[in-house]
Amino acid sequence: MQRDKNKTMAWQSINKRLYLYNSRLPALFFAMIDFIGQWTIARFISRKGMPEPSKIKKILVSRPDHLGDLVMTTAVLPLIKQSFPHASIHMLAGSWSKELLENIGEIEKTIYYDNFYLNRKAMSGWKKILTSLFQILPAVKTLRDERYDLGIEFRPFFGNNIFLMWLGEVKYRVGYGTAGLGFLLH
Repeated sequence: MQRDKNKTMAWQSINKRLYLYNSRLPALFFAMIDFIGQWTIARFISRKGMPEPSKIKKILVSRPDHLGDLVMTTAVLPLIKQSFPHASIHMLAGSWSKELLENIGEIEKTIYYDNFYLNRKAMSGWKKILTSLFQILPAVKTLRDERYDLGIEFRPFFGNNIFLMWLGEVKYRVGYGTAGLGFLLH
């Protein structure tokens, strides 16, 4: 039986939190992770307000999904630059977006990480997972070396880079917690 590809995502409400999944099972899974994370890791994340825009020197914009979504995200880059005029803007995206991102003036550097869930290359699922796993450590090292002041995750669905930004010690992380891991955001 073929799934309806045009089916819209459904909100799953669990313990007064909204998760953006079609079925309840993944929403329950991430609700449990969020519950555990809220009582462990989140206790060590400072929830102080963001610093003044003049103190933000490096911004990481994350849009790991497909080209159309990435094109829409590039429309906000001039607004980010206007709000943080002294900051350099870097992008975290899939390698399939190289040609597009080379010509965006607001982006000073691009870091590529191919998330297994979003990878549409013609290879087996296991190969996508292994490729993604082998890219994690170099991506985390690059994020730590760059010392980002602010990370903005634009993907509200599963497959976002919230966890990667947390591992990469991005100082302030903002985005959507609708796919889970919201406890890692500020």
